[in-house]
Amino acid sequence: MRGFSAGRLCRGLLEVGSRAAAMDCTVAAAAAQQQWPSLWRQGASLFSTSRTAAAGLCSQGSAVQQLCSSSSSSSGAHKSMGFNETICGNTRQLSFGLYGIRAMEHCRIPARTLEAARRTLRRTIKKTAMLWIRVTPNVPVTSKPAEVRMGKGKGTLDYWAAPVRAGQILFEMDRCSKADVQAALHSIQAKMPIKLGFVEWS
Repeated sequence: MRGFSAGRLCRGLLEVGSRAAAMDCTVAAAAAQQQWPSLWRQGASLFSTSRTAAAGLCSQGSAVQQLCSSSSSSSGAHKSMGFNETICGNTRQLSFGLYGIRAMEHCRIPARTLEAARRTLRRTIKKTAMLWIRVTPNVPVTSKPAEVRMGKGKGTLDYWAAPVRAGQILFEMDRCSKADVQAALHSIQAKMPIKLGFVEWS
């Protein structure tokens, strides 16, 4: 319980208190004692219904499951998390810009790598150009220290990573020339753990 339906309980208690103000203390105590079990049952049923609904959402193979598992820093995730069509939808086509940079291989890109690539792209294409980042590091990656024996549970959270599939668009750019985008692609290729490709709207 712990205050999940506290608002409902408080409203019921206020109604009982307002009625008790016009009655004798003995009558008020009897009325409160009679109505308290019904209010408690209503709060308990509300709590159980909400808990069942939340468990059903988290059990589905959807983005809700991803958010539920990634909401805590202590929870881990399977290595295949994020590489399915439900969580990682169709991101193989340009949606915003005229040019794009896509991944040619399958891997997980750390958040720090994406940030380093973003800063390099911004310096290359200048401030007047528009830049969209199409991937999000939403998968927690855990690790254990060196020289630690096996067992004792899963390791602690080390960093966040973005699941990337072959052909997936990573960055989109507009209001810049094709030569600038190609130069930006060559500048971030050394920072990325996979081979990148150039995409143009046609």
